[in-house]
Amino acid sequence: MTENHATRSKLLQFYAFLALVYVSDIVVLVGIIWNTYKITASSWFLGVVLSISIITPYLLRKIFPKANLLHLNLKQLFLFRIFIYALILLVSRTPFSESYLGITLLIIFYGVLTLSTQSAFEARNTQLVINKSITSGNASRIMQTVMQAGAFVGSLVSGLLSAKYPLAMTLLFISLFDITLSLIALTLLWNHKDKERVTSDINTFAHKSIEQFKASSDQIALFFTNGLIGLHIAAFNVLTPIFFQSLNHWSSQQFGIAAGISGLGALSAALLKQGRFSFLLCSILLVIGDTIFCLVQIRPISLAACFFIGFSLNTIRIGNRVKMIDSVRDDKDAHPVAAQSATYFSAFQAIGPLVMGFLLTNTFFGLGASKWMLPVAALLIFASIVIQGSLIPNRVTKPDI
Repeated sequence: MTENHATRSKLLQFYAFLALVYVSDIVVLVGIIWNTYKITASSWFLGVVLSISIITPYLLRKIFPKANLLHLNLKQLFLFRIFIYALILLVSRTPFSESYLGITLLIIFYGVLTLSTQSAFEARNTQLVINKSITSGNASRIMQTVMQAGAFVGSLVSGLLSAKYPLAMTLLFISLFDITLSLIALTLLWNHKDKERVTSDINTFAHKSIEQFKASSDQIALFFTNGLIGLHIAAFNVLTPIFFQSLNHWSSQQFGIAAGISGLGALSAALLKQGRFSFLLCSILLVIGDTIFCLVQIRPISLAACFFIGFSLNTIRIGNRVKMIDSVRDDKDAHPVAAQSATYFSAFQAIGPLVMGFLLTNTFFGLGASKWMLPVAALLIFASIVIQGSLIPNRVTKPDI
C-alpha cells in the first residue's frame, strides 16, 4: 500500500508540473505570436523567427556537442527553465522588447525552451511505463490531457492579458510565475527513492543514443506522422493571427478564445476512450474542421470549428504516442525515441512556418492563399494515417485498474 501510494504521489507531481509549465509556455507563445504579427504585419518575418526558434537547439548541439538540450533530465530541465525565463524577464524589461530584435530573441528563447521541455517529459513518461508505474495507454492519455489542460488555460490567460496589458507586462508576470514554479519543482520532485536512478540513467542515455540507437521502419512512420502533427500546429500558429488581424479583423481576446477552444477540444479527446477506427475518422474530421475554420468568416462557426480541430488532432496525437511508447522495447531506448520524435516534430515545425511565410508574401500568392494552407496540412496527416495503418497493427492497450 505504501509503495502504491508513493507511485501515485510521484505520478501526480510529474503530471501536475507538466500542466503548469504548459500554462507558462502557451501564455508566452500566444502572446509573442499575436504581438509579432501585430508589430510587423509580416507573414515572412513571423515564419522566419518561428523556424529559427526551432532550429536553434540543433545548432547549439552542433557547436557545443555537450550542450545537448534534447537529453536533459528533469532536474536539469527545471534549472534550464529558470535560466531561460530569467533571460525572457530581462529582455521584457528593455526598451526593445517589442522591436524586431526583441521579438526575435524572445521567440528563440521560447523555441529552445519548449523543445527541451517536450523531450524531457516525453522521455520520463516512457520510463514510467517501462518501470510499470503506469500503462502506455494511460500514460499517453494522461500526458496529453494535462498538456491540453495547461494549453487551454494558457491560451485564455494569454488572450486576456494581451487585451489588457502590453507584451512586456505579460512576460513579466509569466516569467516570475515559472521561475517560482521551477524552484518548487527542484525542491519537491526529487524526494523519491528512484532519484539517483532517474538522474544517472538519463545521463547515460544521452551518451548512448546518437551512436547506438537505430529506429525501425515502424518507428520512422510514427515519427513522420508526429512531424506532420507539428507542421499542422505550426500552420495554425502562423495562419490564425493572419485570419484574425488581416482578413477578419478580430481582436487578440478572440484569438486567445480560439486557441482556448481548440485546447478544450484537445482536452475532450484526451478524456474520451478512442475506438479502433478513431484515428482515420478524426483525420477526415480534421480536414473538414480546418476547411470550415479557414473559409467561414462567421465568428461562432469559426470558433466552433476550433473545437473539432483540437479534438481531432489530439486524438491522432494520443494514438501515435501510444504506438510510439509500445515500440520501445528497452529502457535504454526511452530517451533516444523521445529525442527522435521531438526532432521530427520540430523539423516540420521549423520548415512549415518558413515556407508558409514566403508563400504568403505578395511576391508569391499573398495572404489570400492562407485559407488553403491549413486544410492542406490536414490532408497530409490523413495520408500519413492511411499509410501508417498498412504498416503498423492496431494494439489494444489495457487501462490501469
